[in-house]
Amino acid sequence: MKVLFKAISIILLTMSSLAYANENVTLKLDMFINNELVKPIVLKGHMAESFTVKIDGEVKYDIVPTMEDGAVKLSTIYYTYSEGAFVQKEKPVLVTALNQVATIEIGTEDAKVYKIQITPQLKI
Repeated sequence: MKVLFKAISIILLTMSSLAYANENVTLKLDMFINNELVKPIVLKGHMAESFTVKIDGEVKYDIVPTMEDGAVKLSTIYYTYSEGAFVQKEKPVLVTALNQVATIEIGTEDAKVYKIQITPQLKI
């Protein structure tokens, strides 16, 4: 009986994740350098689709939103520009609720600090 319950639970979790896979999503982003707003942008697409944003040609983020257990998981890859190409540096993962801001802040105060605030929303 426990095995059957486990199997049903896994199937239901998988189905709920797949239900959001084709869901339309809007990512509202505010991008900052040293706490100064560089640009706000709005990206529209689908859950599990990769979005790419750049801040002044200096850094780049790839963002993939997915739904897990009723929350939005934002899997990101952070790149910096060096010697003519973007080089992968870090892979921060954030979990937030719909319509709530998630923030990534990378850098040091004596140099540049890059911050991106991401607010995921389902399109209506």
